[in-house]
Amino acid sequence: MPTGQGCQGGVCPGSADIAAWTTWAGDSTAATVRTCAPGRRRAEAIPLGRVATPEDVAGLTAFLASGAAGQLTGRAIDVAGGAIRH
Repeated sequence: MPTGQGCQGGVCPGSADIAAWTTWAGDSTAATVRTCAPGRRRAEAIPLGRVATPEDVAGLTAFLASGAAGQLTGRAIDVAGGAIRH
């Protein structure tokens, strides 16, 4: 790696509000994870009280790709609303 370039890190999404949740739950009437029963139970177990949105994950990804993250190296960052504790 050339001097002065960092390896920003990785994004580790936890439960996210994506179509796969409703497919997994077998609830074709549910529009989002928040409207299917397993998704609601999962959200209740997350300290922030909701699953991540695609925008939550994209926001962190955009930050890591920006110059603002220039001093952040070798980190894996959870986007999980506090559900993952280290």
